[in-house]
Amino acid sequence: MRNTIVLLITLAFCGLAQAADVQELVTGKLPGNVLAGGSSRVVILNSEGKVIWEHKAGLVHDAWMLANGNVLYADGSAVTEIAPDKTVVFQFKSEEQRGGGTYSCQRLENGKTLIGENS
Repeated sequence: MRNTIVLLITLAFCGLAQAADVQELVTGKLPGNVLAGGSSRVVILNSEGKVIWEHKAGLVHDAWMLANGNVLYADGSAVTEIAPDKTVVFQFKSEEQRGGGTYSCQRLENGKTLIGENS
C-alpha cells in the first residue's frame, strides 16, 4: 500500500494524475516524508502531500534521500548532492551530454557514488 500511495502522490505532483483522483484513491496519511522529482525540480513532500523542501533541477531520473539528510539526484545533465540548506555538496557532470548524460546514481556503503551515464 505504501508504494501505491507514493506513486499516486508522485503522479499527482508530476501532473500525470489530478489531485482529486489521488484523494479518491488514497485514504489516511503517509508514514513519513516522500522524495519526488518532477516539474523541473526535486521535492520533499510531508505526510499530507505538501511540499516542504524543493530544489530546481532538470528532468529528475533518479533521486535518493541520504542518511545525512542530503538529497542525491541525477537529472540528465549532472548528478548532484545537495544539503537541506540547498548547498551543493557534490556534483558530477558528464563530459558528453549527447545521448542522455547522467541518468542514474546511488550512494554506496563505502561512501562512493555510483553514476550511470548514457553518452
